[in-house]
Amino acid sequence: MARQRTHSQQKTTRLGRQMKGNRMKERITIHVGTNGKYWQCHWTDRSGRRRRESLGYQSSVSRRQATALARRIEDRVNSESEEAATTRPNITLQEFLDLYFTERTRAPNVQTHRRLKRYAQLGASTITLHRMTGRYLVKFFGPDRPLSKITKLDALQWLKALETGRLAGARNSTNQKYKALSEQSICKEIRNVKTIFGWAAAYEIITRNPFSEFMGAPAETHGSGHHVSIEDFEKLRTACLNHGWVTLLGLCRLAGLRRGEALNLVWSGKAVDRDGTERWVGVNLALSRLSIVAVKTGKYRQVPIVPALRTILTKQYAESVDGEELVVPEREVSRNNVRARVLNIVKRAELEQWPKLFQTLRSSCENQWKTEGVAEATYSAWLGHSVAVSRKHYVQPLDSEFDQVTGGGLRLAGKLSQKLSQNAEPGVDRKSRRVVNHSPITA
Repeated sequence: MARQRTHSQQKTTRLGRQMKGNRMKERITIHVGTNGKYWQCHWTDRSGRRRRESLGYQSSVSRRQATALARRIEDRVNSESEEAATTRPNITLQEFLDLYFTERTRAPNVQTHRRLKRYAQLGASTITLHRMTGRYLVKFFGPDRPLSKITKLDALQWLKALETGRLAGARNSTNQKYKALSEQSICKEIRNVKTIFGWAAAYEIITRNPFSEFMGAPAETHGSGHHVSIEDFEKLRTACLNHGWVTLLGLCRLAGLRRGEALNLVWSGKAVDRDGTERWVGVNLALSRLSIVAVKTGKYRQVPIVPALRTILTKQYAESVDGEELVVPEREVSRNNVRARVLNIVKRAELEQWPKLFQTLRSSCENQWKTEGVAEATYSAWLGHSVAVSRKHYVQPLDSEFDQVTGGGLRLAGKLSQKLSQNAEPGVDRKSRRVVNHSPITA
């Protein structure tokens, strides 16, 4: 009976803690573990961050004593969270979004004391994406919804609304072709909303990020697997209607520029990078370098001008008219339906259409630099992305690399296999008694 009463008392104590936690909606639970020679307690705070605190040496503190210390810390943490929750201002969703975009668009050298270390100024393209996420939030929750009243269940319902296309009205009238978002787009929205609400939790506007546990990592994607060789580029060059299209494709294939970077490249000008530094951008034929501030990332970088691209740019500069700033002039290359026009060039060149049209040109440039022996960190810097991004989305094994290690080349091996298969005589499998052909597998 005594043992049953003890069990009942323990059960009653746990129930009391749960009832006490219900008044707080979510009670922070602290766990006890070890860290080498120390006792250590760890927990997750209201903002979703992992916290740890040492409880003393194992040689001088027993497990029971460490557990008792952890319970005291647990009561202290929960009481502090409850007190903060009662004094926290009840800000609405629209008021918070206005505050968020005001602070995140602040110049990097203005009032830096108001900015947390983890949250620096956002680029223009990122702000555009976050504003779209904000419109989705306002469309679903309404502008007057208190920010602290948005729960994880509400977050799940918001994601379901994105999946079913119920929030398509938040987009502008010219972007209504697709109602429901794809998985990649939903993952992007999850990453954006986690950042937005994480900022609110960091400034203690809310106690916990309701989107923190949703997975925003998209399914792993790879490059198209296609390589545009120099021979294929020469066919594309011949199929172009004017030299402006040759320059555009040359900048993408021979310098690895993004489509927007190639279309906006100027002969000489000024641009401000993401750090607020004014940079000279343009084409320097004397040093054989392109200087660019990427629109996507805001980072400044320099790209080498290879001899083939130098010939193309020299001719384009000779044909340019006075006062023309763009390297790829609009009088020759219209900014409307660029992808469709390049697809027509591919068709006239009698080449097989490949997916990810401009990204494949860019990855083909990177793969060529790789085979030429350029250091991985160097060509990644030229392309304007990290080595990790290069390995995941751009670099791939080429046929020429297989040829290098096999000694004779894949094409020679394929021809030999085809010849052997034509001359091989069929045999008989003794086990199945079927006629089989023992020739090598053709490439």
